Amino acid sequence: MNNKLINKRDNFGDIRKILMKALRNWYFFLGVLLITFAVAYFANKYTRPVWRVESKILVKSRTDANSAASFLYGTDISNNIVTEGVESYVLKSYPIIFKTIKELNFTHRFTVEDEIGPKLAYGWEPAEMQIDSAIEIMNYGKAFQFIVNDEGHFKFFAKEDQTNASTLYEFGQTVEYKGLTFRAVKKRNYDYSRVINQEFTFSLRHPDYITREYTNKLIVVAGPDGSVIDLALLGTIPEMEINFINKLIQVYIEDELERKNEQATKTINFISKELKRITDSLNLIENRKTTIRQKSSAQLSQSAVQLYNRLDDVESQSVQFESKLAIYQQLLTTINSSYNFDDLSGLAAIGIEDAGLRKLIDDLVNEQEKIDQAERGTGQNTNNPFIKRARDNVERLKTSISESVNNLVATTKQNKSRLDGRASRIRSEIYSAPGAQQSLVNIERLNLISENLYILYNTKKAEAEVAKASASTDIQVIDPPMPIGGPEKSDKRNYLIALFLGITLPLGFIIGKDFLSNKVAEKEDIEKHTNIPVLGQIWRHAKGKGMLVVHNNPKSVVAESFRSIRSNLNFFTSDVDHKTFVITSSVSGEGKTFSSINLATVFAFSSKKVVLIGADLRRPKIFGDFGLKNEVGLSNYLAGSAFKSEIIQATEIPYLDIISSGPVPPNPSELLMNNKMGELLGELRKEYDYILVDTAPLGLVTDAFILMNFADHTIFLARQNYTPMEAIKNVQDLYETGKLKNVSILFNDVKDQSNNYGYGYGYYEEKRK
Repeated sequence: MNNKLINKRDNFGDIRKILMKALRNWYFFLGVLLITFAVAYFANKYTRPVWRVESKILVKSRTDANSAASFLYGTDISNNIVTEGVESYVLKSYPIIFKTIKELNFTHRFTVEDEIGPKLAYGWEPAEMQIDSAIEIMNYGKAFQFIVNDEGHFKFFAKEDQTNASTLYEFGQTVEYKGLTFRAVKKRNYDYSRVINQEFTFSLRHPDYITREYTNKLIVVAGPDGSVIDLALLGTIPEMEINFINKLIQVYIEDELERKNEQATKTINFISKELKRITDSLNLIENRKTTIRQKSSAQLSQSAVQLYNRLDDVESQSVQFESKLAIYQQLLTTINSSYNFDDLSGLAAIGIEDAGLRKLIDDLVNEQEKIDQAERGTGQNTNNPFIKRARDNVERLKTSISESVNNLVATTKQNKSRLDGRASRIRSEIYSAPGAQQSLVNIERLNLISENLYILYNTKKAEAEVAKASASTDIQVIDPPMPIGGPEKSDKRNYLIALFLGITLPLGFIIGKDFLSNKVAEKEDIEKHTNIPVLGQIWRHAKGKGMLVVHNNPKSVVAESFRSIRSNLNFFTSDVDHKTFVITSSVSGEGKTFSSINLATVFAFSSKKVVLIGADLRRPKIFGDFGLKNEVGLSNYLAGSAFKSEIIQATEIPYLDIISSGPVPPNPSELLMNNKMGELLGELRKEYDYILVDTAPLGLVTDAFILMNFADHTIFLARQNYTPMEAIKNVQDLYETGKLKNVSILFNDVKDQSNNYGYGYGYYEEKRK
């Protein structure tokens, strides 16, 4: 067979093969479709309709040049921690949703049973359950039955505790039951008459489970520029999802304001600590000044006063430079030692006059807050591109700030050194004054410096408080949460899924079965794995009608398939007058005996003398189907204990004789290798037109190889869905190596008649009962 032709056919042959199998198994598809549509029907009937609730919010720009903080500081010291692109992470973060769940009290759940199952009684709960948080934590996961007995009483019990089912409690009464302490408070304007004796189930759900549930089902989609965010929820109770989104937005705004004011609060706290230290210094200085004046009546001369005033001016400037150096050093230490930048904005507010440097510091604080915020929402994922980019920005800003501060340190040190030189010259003139005057002047000078610092810090504190008070949210609700359209029924979608599954499941089963199977299923399977010609195929016959199918029903489709095989065999051996055929297979059970008997019968129907030899000396079979005996047969002749005339038995079919196997010998292969086998076949060629030899399976013993040496043509049996594919490959290997010649493959027990390759004997087919 031409391999190139096989490959060309494979492109369409496999698809055609699958489609033909699908058509032949239409009942399988119908059964699966009935099941999937039944499942879809009951799913539609017992599934609650789902509503989609949507809302839109606007995230305004974080930069507001007209804010009070910007007006006072030249930059906004409020903590702009929420930046574009991060809101979707924050809104779905665990802390935000957890807080929303707790404030909505979703951990308390009342349900009732209806025809579908448990139904949430949201909005019409029979009571408000007041439970201490510590006790509630210990009872998460528990469920109790709650029955309204009348407008003033209710029953509360566990399902397994029916002894307490008749106990009545008053609304508002403190109840202690199975470790749970609570008060069931009546709801105002509630029509209790419609729920009397209705059984509710009250359960305490763990907030972690509810948080994860809402984290998974909350849909947050940011617009292209991140300024507009769409929120959506799917749920069976739209009021519940509306309340959740409303509360989520409220919690998000509160959280944003709290964190926006966080930096201003840190600045105020930092300045307050410095003010306390300066105040303590002022008190100490005032006490020392009073003491000196009490001990001495020192009065300053006019020249001394002038000198001290000049020194005050110089040292005041020097102290300011020294304070700046301390702030610069603290800035460098904070930047280089950690990622905790809590004090940076406060330090910048009181000690940095350079607008560019203050902008860099604000950017650094904001970038670090971005990282902290993203990590709260997504975890410390180092592969997160947003976090990675923010960390790169932090390192870049730290380098720029360090360079700028180091330059300021160098400049400030030069200025301070110059002032210190002037102060030293003035002090040399003052030291000639009396000691009391010197002490008093020094105290006055320290007092003036401290008062100036006190005024400066108070001014900065006031500015920070104004900035904090002026903070406002950047979130604006554009569309409040509301149901979009009506309830989403999944009827059509479920039926489409049922149709899809009803087709793909059986189709996948058929394809998977073929893919996983190692059996020969189609004629094409043989043609793909061997160049040995296919002699033909024999259709499956009804079981229980015996082996003589051709003889008993000569017009059946099976009989016609044997006639076609007879013609093909004559074609293969057209130049031989008296023909010998050996019939073998790979394993037992592939139909050698059946094929041998019916092939011999169809040859006999053409008025040709035929002898059928049962050469499977290990498992004698043929004689029984003809009602003959096996007491004397081939084994006797080969052993020399019987003559040829004694082993040939006539059958009821004209022109057909058989030679049975005879008693099972201890050495079958050795007997077949005996020269007498060749002698027997040579003598039989003179008397018979056709000799058919039924041998043992080729894959089990070597008997068939011995007999093939005497054959004009060898027939190898392959049975549909029975013969291993490996057997066909092994036969191909024997054929390619020359160990097996003049061979063809007969495909037996073919079930599907749609693969009738040109035989066209459908009108002979037996009626199916």
